[in-house]
Amino acid sequence: MEKQFIALIDFSENSPGLLRQVETWCNHTGASLLLLHQADFVVPTRLEDRVREQVILQHQNEVEAEMRKLALETLQPTTKFVCITTQLNLADKLVKVMDEPHDYTIFAGLKGTGILKRLLVGSMVLNVVEKVDATLVALPTQADFMLPKRVQVAIGNKYPVNATALNNFLELLGDRVELLRFFHIATKDEPQARVLAHMKSLEKLFKDRFSTQVMLCEHDSPIDKMKDVVTAGGDDILVVQRGPRNLSDQLFRKFLTNELVYDGHVPLVVLP
Repeated sequence: MEKQFIALIDFSENSPGLLRQVETWCNHTGASLLLLHQADFVVPTRLEDRVREQVILQHQNEVEAEMRKLALETLQPTTKFVCITTQLNLADKLVKVMDEPHDYTIFAGLKGTGILKRLLVGSMVLNVVEKVDATLVALPTQADFMLPKRVQVAIGNKYPVNATALNNFLELLGDRVELLRFFHIATKDEPQARVLAHMKSLEKLFKDRFSTQVMLCEHDSPIDKMKDVVTAGGDDILVVQRGPRNLSDQLFRKFLTNELVYDGHVPLVVLP
């Protein structure tokens, strides 16, 4: 099945960095590239429906022209792409776009801890995570992050990892992966048998293709301990599993908002 990467473009100062990162992934995997922007058009309600549609179409064409200009200035001449602008809720548009039979991965930018909180929590991107059944990859945009060599899979004690989605993501990286680690950081007195069994079952699935490791340790503050496991600004990428649709799990939210992202220097993967 053809791979397609969808990059969420917001025209911020971080957009060129995101485009360069996604281009690297496209070159490695052969995936096609679609650029998607949610535009907020202000159209007078008093206009007739026909005129209103024409105004919206004109705005969409103008924004898509800007997006195309940004891409042409940022990407290599050989990189092909398609631009789409929508007035719809971003998650709703993604669902429509993903009706086509492709293997989709969504890319967004990490902009640093403070902005990340506004970007991912209570925002359109968190809405995408909750509503769209596709893997989301959030990449640093302030540095030339290369494809990762160590995939660090955080195992929760509530929700099992989507092994199919993880396998699809690992296939994107292929032989780039030098280490696939499944880890869980338990709090004191937390039952560990179930999560350890899950990690070992995942290791069994992947050990024939990757160098794997299972790590289980205890710490009073799992998020703080995470910094010893996942290296910021290096070759690591952190993989976390989405919980139920409402994402009520507080630890998951901390994955997205805490200093765990090291001011946006640790790339993050959210599995559906």
